[in-house]
Amino acid sequence: MRLTPEGVRLIDGAIAAHLANERSILEELGADDSAALEPILTRWLRVLDRG
Repeated sequence: MRLTPEGVRLIDGAIAAHLANERSILEELGADDSAALEPILTRWLRVLDRG
């Protein structure tokens, strides 16, 4: 399966928007909260990967 050039542009734009949104959310947390959240999310991803 391959994406068309238009599909690649669409996915690239969606990923860029998603990452910008994540950055914006994390900036609101501050350094201490972001540091506390990281191990929790890492553990959560491990659980989801097993699923």
